[in-house]
Amino acid sequence: MPKKPTKINDINAQRDVVMGDQHNYYADLDRVEKTLDKIIGLLRTPQARVEVGGDFNDSILVIGEKNTVTLSRKEAESFAKLQTHADPARREEIYLARFILDETYARWGKLYLPLAGSLQSPSMRISDRSDPGMSGAGEALADIRDAITKHKKTRFVILGEPGCGKTTTLRRLALDLARERLQDPLHAHLPIRADLFKFTDDHLQPDKFLDGLWGMTGLAGTYGEAIAKRDVCFLLDGVNQMPFADRNKRIDRWSYWANEDLGTGNWAIFTCRLADYTSSLQLPEVRVNNLDEKQMRKYFEMRFGEKESEKRWQEFEKHLRAGNDRFDKLARNPFMLNLMVERALEGKSFGDSRAILMQDLAYRLINRELQSGRQSDILTGNPDGTRNAMMEALSRLAFAMQSKGEGTILTRSLAESTPLFERGGASLLVNDILDLAVDATVLEEMSITEKGAPQTGYSFYHQLLQEYFAALRLLGLFRGGKNLSRYWSVSWRRWQFSPMPLRKGQPLPLPPVTGWEETLTFAVALAGRDAQGMIETIAAKNLPLAGRCLAEIKEREDAQKLAERLRTDLLKRQRDEGAHLRARIDAGLALGEVGHPDLLPWAFPFEDKTVMAILPALQEVPVGEFIFGSDPSDKNAYDSDRTSERQHKLPAYFVGRYPVTNAEFKFFIDAGGYQDDRWWSPEGLT
Repeated sequence: MPKKPTKINDINAQRDVVMGDQHNYYADLDRVEKTLDKIIGLLRTPQARVEVGGDFNDSILVIGEKNTVTLSRKEAESFAKLQTHADPARREEIYLARFILDETYARWGKLYLPLAGSLQSPSMRISDRSDPGMSGAGEALADIRDAITKHKKTRFVILGEPGCGKTTTLRRLALDLARERLQDPLHAHLPIRADLFKFTDDHLQPDKFLDGLWGMTGLAGTYGEAIAKRDVCFLLDGVNQMPFADRNKRIDRWSYWANEDLGTGNWAIFTCRLADYTSSLQLPEVRVNNLDEKQMRKYFEMRFGEKESEKRWQEFEKHLRAGNDRFDKLARNPFMLNLMVERALEGKSFGDSRAILMQDLAYRLINRELQSGRQSDILTGNPDGTRNAMMEALSRLAFAMQSKGEGTILTRSLAESTPLFERGGASLLVNDILDLAVDATVLEEMSITEKGAPQTGYSFYHQLLQEYFAALRLLGLFRGGKNLSRYWSVSWRRWQFSPMPLRKGQPLPLPPVTGWEETLTFAVALAGRDAQGMIETIAAKNLPLAGRCLAEIKEREDAQKLAERLRTDLLKRQRDEGAHLRARIDAGLALGEVGHPDLLPWAFPFEDKTVMAILPALQEVPVGEFIFGSDPSDKNAYDSDRTSERQHKLPAYFVGRYPVTNAEFKFFIDAGGYQDDRWWSPEGLT
């Protein structure tokens, strides 16, 4: 049943203020205006905060030092009606207030966990090297927002793994900038956020795209007039969500815009998955680090409260210390850590499978909406059946979206043309599926343009959620015997790559990708007893990806023989001179995930306990002479080496093939060696 109307601040929370007779229209607008003035007054104070509450996050509280304003989400949306006829300054105030009150941004005022990272610069044009906003890098960042606040970088790209917090950080930056602009409109930058999955037209230029976006903000003037004022910050999310087929060309367009067209004074901050950053924007790069234990513990305090968090953390820490690489990797990813905490809040175990965490998320969102009282009896009469039908339909929609390779946007026309159920199976109407998915926040609804015509579009609220749903469909097709090799086939031999001259300082391009890597790792994790067959099929065309898929199941007893074989094959590929360097590096990185054969841990009895250690791979150096010292005229020699050159003859000896790794040293620490004086030289102890 629909909820009853409620009165909040003398405004009817369930009535659109533009409805009713003329007298009520102006009376309601007057009340809305007064409420808005109170809110803006509060938001201009540094102490003010915004909280989102209610059973379905449908209440907004603006809390000041002495008073609080409470309103519904629908009331906040009604503020847009006031923008149309307001003067430019007032239109901006309303835009910023709406921005700050939007649940997408408001929640991060309280729940944002600062992320650490590093700031690096690509090879810069000579003309940029004197620009403090463009050049100089290599610094560690305690909070990646420090790239702006401390290092004065005003144009850069945030790179990281899926779920590492790129979009969340962009939203928190947008929130910070909106608050600053409201408090100091003369000196702060105006935030404009754009989702790049909407940048789909083949020949559209960035300035035209942003001009269209500007027209939807309710702000006065035009995009061109705004950037001429030199105080706009563009927050451009999801370079990796642009159409896959010509993504590099689109990146080049945005690179030219950011480096040539934008004009000084304006800022531009992009986000992209690291593995998909196959062409450079020629901007400084901020790489997001994984969470450390201090950050994880802080997040527990934010979610569980100070008292409960200690108990929960002790339980969580046991899993961290158990040596489960998969659990450790999930825990260090902000998005996955959030899903683990959500499971714990429901009374479940934390979980150690990405696929199970995503399944829980999908079930939680759909079940919660079916229990909300907002849906029809047709949908809620058999909630399990509705949920299962939704899972099937959404998997087919996600797979259709990804198969088109046109970004992460679902058009209404694609939804209507996609068969959503097997013939004779359960079925829901397309409208019911899309409306329920939007209400459940599985999908986000938006206005888009397709072939010049306005249309309703949809996107999954997180790209990993889309990839999870696509994996369900892909797995079904694999089990049905479909040839799916086009989704994982990549080149790896040297002759398959065109020569690519690199500029000085330009990094080697990333290994080739198909855009289905995350989907395939999800599919393998969901595949059960079919997982090994799927991995072996993938390995025939993409050995490193097969290794990464194996990492999802490598703890299983029945996967050990396959793991041994893949490790051997990956090591061979890594050392194969007939393989392209990028493919050899990719094989090495995959080995890091499944376990390098030379660096696997072993158990050893030591005194009265068992300790773990990695036996270092050794390389024999035969008997022979070597030249000791350096020529005094050698400019590259260290001062201590500048002695007369002389020959020494050494007997045969063994040396470690690799420097001591973090994993080797960690076992030493875990066994108590770091605290035991007998393993230290006198010089080391001092």
